Amino acid sequence: MSAPKIDIADLYRERRDVLEAVDSAVSTTITNLPKHELSESTPLSVVDCLRSTSFSTPQKTFSTGFADLDALICGGAKARQVLTVAAPTGSGKTGWATSIALNMARASVPILFVTTEIDDEEQAARFGAIACRELGQNVTPDDFLSNRVPASCAVARLDGLPIYLLNLDEPTTDAFVIIAAHAKTIAAAHGAMPVIFIDYLQVLAVEDEEHRRLSVTQVSTRARRLARDLDTAIIAISSVSRAYYGRNRKKASDTGEEDPIDWLAAAKESGDIEYSSAVFCYLDTAAEITLLDESLSRLIVAKSRRGRRGFVGLRFHGPSGHFRAASESVEAMRPTKANGPCDLDRVLEYLRKHQVDPPTKEKVRGSIKGVGVQRVSDAIKIGLDEGLIEERKVEVVNKRGSLRPKTVLVIPDSISKEGADV
Repeated sequence: MSAPKIDIADLYRERRDVLEAVDSAVSTTITNLPKHELSESTPLSVVDCLRSTSFSTPQKTFSTGFADLDALICGGAKARQVLTVAAPTGSGKTGWATSIALNMARASVPILFVTTEIDDEEQAARFGAIACRELGQNVTPDDFLSNRVPASCAVARLDGLPIYLLNLDEPTTDAFVIIAAHAKTIAAAHGAMPVIFIDYLQVLAVEDEEHRRLSVTQVSTRARRLARDLDTAIIAISSVSRAYYGRNRKKASDTGEEDPIDWLAAAKESGDIEYSSAVFCYLDTAAEITLLDESLSRLIVAKSRRGRRGFVGLRFHGPSGHFRAASESVEAMRPTKANGPCDLDRVLEYLRKHQVDPPTKEKVRGSIKGVGVQRVSDAIKIGLDEGLIEERKVEVVNKRGSLRPKTVLVIPDSISKEGADV
């Protein structure tokens, strides 16, 4: 069967529905897909297994494009396995997956990117924005969708890359049948099965509030089965509550120690996804944003079946969704045992020295020598909660001579006077 080439550049040019176009090519194959059958009850000996065809060729490994991550997971995502990344809303999950998919596509690996929350056009715009950001262009997905930047700019960066989109915007029991059909069509066109990205798992679970956890577990199990049946890697995105993040951060701050395995509990909160994932990671992105619109971020590898647990440093550019390697983020985001009074004293001392020109939060975080960024952030929060520090909005003159608002940190007047009297 001759499969049509429907890539992301086509979508930019013609704005056509990828799902509809691919369905027309595979309508006769969906009913003929091989069904998963239980094996016979005869035990399999170790020797027979080692002699099987599975060992005649090496297991396929797909580099993520991030050297530190590949080092922890034995070279990259593995065929016949699921790599899951969990994070709260707003952490950049989709941007991370898109960045990885783009890296793989540049290595000539076909990609099937399954979306559940956003449509094909928006996901195509995300690919375009990240591709442009890598070349130093500050373009956002909304710039493309609003026609402020012509789509041709993205086409120039993405043309020829084997990236395909599939939108499944509502739960269906046939989700994995549809994904398999599209994957086989792409394989027929490129001679290789695509790596499948699913963004994200929970939406594929059939709605059933009473059995929600069971349903998500079934979805993750089917994802693992699909990876095995198609002999490809599946990279799945999972949602997790922010409450979990807060509990884990507090635990690390209380003890001054952090073990990646502590973050594995996020898989249980998401529906026991841990058991279906050969690799489970947690994406931890700081709330603070630099003047370059970047946030510190790190990927916590909590489970790596054949590799090692550990941390991968990243920087996240929120407007475009782009992630880049940044090893320094690991140390900067590492929680240390709380030393509240001492750290707070250092912050207050700094603010007193700069009462004439009050600094912003970002300025304070980067100016307290010998204290990590996270500890300074924690000390600022303590000061704000206890009324020892307050945020104040002021207007400053920019280079063009116009006024712009700025939020600075100051010591309240009442406390400043008390300090002066003493």
